Amino acid sequence: MSAQRMFEGNYISASGTGGTPPYTFSLDGSGTYQSSNTFYNVPPGAHTVYTKDSKNCINVSTCVLYAQIKLSLVSTTRSSITVSASSGKSPYYYNINTNSNYILNKTRFSNLRRNRTYTITVKDALNYTSSISVAL
Repeated sequence: MSAQRMFEGNYISASGTGGTPPYTFSLDGSGTYQSSNTFYNVPPGAHTVYTKDSKNCINVSTCVLYAQIKLSLVSTTRSSITVSASSGKSPYYYNINTNSNYILNKTRFSNLRRNRTYTITVKDALNYTSSISVAL
């Protein structure tokens, strides 16, 4: 028997294969099993999912939920913007005013024109994104 996990945001959804259905599920060794394969409001961090079949065979799987990536403005000058990413899963890739051409760890954008608004987007290793708009 094996368990497959899907995780995004603040939930974990598990499914059982093999073994003898029906399956029940428990999270983080609570000892309480439920028929629903989805756990909601799960905080970021490492978690253990227990999948039990009708013959009480148990499969143990682990997964990690990452906090949503956050992009913050660090500073601006007359012609540059510096940002910083946190949470999410590194490495971080950045771009300015496009949905492509992400550059690894480029947090400072310079030689920018004044009186314009720029949108900077960060993408983490899980392809989640966060954007901010900055006017110079």
